[in-house]
Amino acid sequence: MERACQSEREARRENQRQLFKTSLAQAKASRLSGRPGQRLDALAAVPRTFIDCTSPALATIAPSRERVRSEPGWQVIEMATGHDPMVSDPAGLSTHLTAVHREAAA
Repeated sequence: MERACQSEREARRENQRQLFKTSLAQAKASRLSGRPGQRLDALAAVPRTFIDCTSPALATIAPSRERVRSEPGWQVIEMATGHDPMVSDPAGLSTHLTAVHREAAA
């Protein structure tokens, strides 16, 4: 009985988290475009880069990893470091960020 109640509580919490995330995303989109649920076309044209730290790849950001690979306009850079490349490979991170900046400025 206790396990079933705990599972129900966890399911309710997860549902609340998902509703909050959806509401937050809609609110952000509304502020950006003035139209709920839509982004400005200009925002879609902004260069976007995702640095994917793959060693180890954190499971908690797997949805973000999948999204940037499926949405157009994203440049994905993989680094074989942990989630803190500024600590584990600052020179490599600096090289990547400098290259991204140069591309954007060109």
